[in-house]
Amino acid sequence: MTLDIYFGTKIGKRGSNSERKLLYNLLERNIRINKIFPEHINRDDVEDFEAMKKEGFNFYDYDIWKLAKSDGMIANVNEISFGVGYECATQALHFGKPVLALAEDCTFISGMIAQNTEPNFTFRPYKSKEQICNIIDKWLNTVEKAKKNKGKIIVIEGSDHCGKDTQISLLASYLFSRNDKTHPILTREPYGTLRPRIREILSQEGDLMKKNQLLADLFIADRKEHLLKLILPQIGKGQPVISSRYKLSTVAYQPAQLYIDTLESSGDIKFAEKKEVEFSEELIRRQEEFPEPDLTFILDIPEIERRNRASQKDLLDKFEENQELQKRVNHNYLSLWQEDEKVKRIWGVGPKEEVFIRIKGWVDQLL
Repeated sequence: MTLDIYFGTKIGKRGSNSERKLLYNLLERNIRINKIFPEHINRDDVEDFEAMKKEGFNFYDYDIWKLAKSDGMIANVNEISFGVGYECATQALHFGKPVLALAEDCTFISGMIAQNTEPNFTFRPYKSKEQICNIIDKWLNTVEKAKKNKGKIIVIEGSDHCGKDTQISLLASYLFSRNDKTHPILTREPYGTLRPRIREILSQEGDLMKKNQLLADLFIADRKEHLLKLILPQIGKGQPVISSRYKLSTVAYQPAQLYIDTLESSGDIKFAEKKEVEFSEELIRRQEEFPEPDLTFILDIPEIERRNRASQKDLLDKFEENQELQKRVNHNYLSLWQEDEKVKRIWGVGPKEEVFIRIKGWVDQLL
């Protein structure tokens, strides 16, 4: 098992260039480490992490996603007691990542940091280079165990009325029945503080198709909050997260809005398709830093079935009632399914138990 490690030690008033280079070189030579984050660290000329605080630098749009992708964090103990280093260590622990804090023996240590009782936090003083190597090797065993026990992200996607909520409930019950120590976390998007604003837009009068960019921005911002507050901490604790919608929904819905708006205004199908593809690619790029799900299921149902299910609902939002949009959304979902081996198309027609059997087979392979 190879590991991706976030290297959080920086040069500062309490640190040293030579110590940082020593730690970096020891990490780089360890055969279990696949990659060291952040990528701006250079083995020959180790830069001051404070240099990252240039105009426009935003910790939550840069290093936080590298922490999310990493398996653990190594730092000098005093350099994570303040500033950006503290933010990094706090977020790493919040995400359930093991953190190793090192300090040269006889160095002044911040009492609060050294006495941290967080289970994933390890503080070790060292006297020699050989001692550091032994400390790192033992700590990497902890990192490997945490990585192995990390919870899975499973997403169920599809156009409206495809049966997502029903299948999510069945999947949660199944995962709990497999292991009573597993407590699946059920969630959905939109998730957080932006949810009321999004729901308000979807219920308003007016041309919703022209609000594709606004909704894309809102959904992506909401997804960041979803990841930071719920998904990443829960999988760090070893619990599976099952979400109704995630990254693919934005790539399926908002370009479909743009397609319909462009087609209505220009009458040119090829031009509308071109604009849709360009917008899809932009949205994929904007979400590259977000963790990939372990499995995504797209529930596919025919248009007639979708119409029948919609007719049985008392109140529809603007997305749900627009059948042309739903048809285009389904088209986009199926295009995305063909491009990713972790995305599975599930035929969503039939008794709910039969549909779940199609999902269960892939879940068993994952687990």
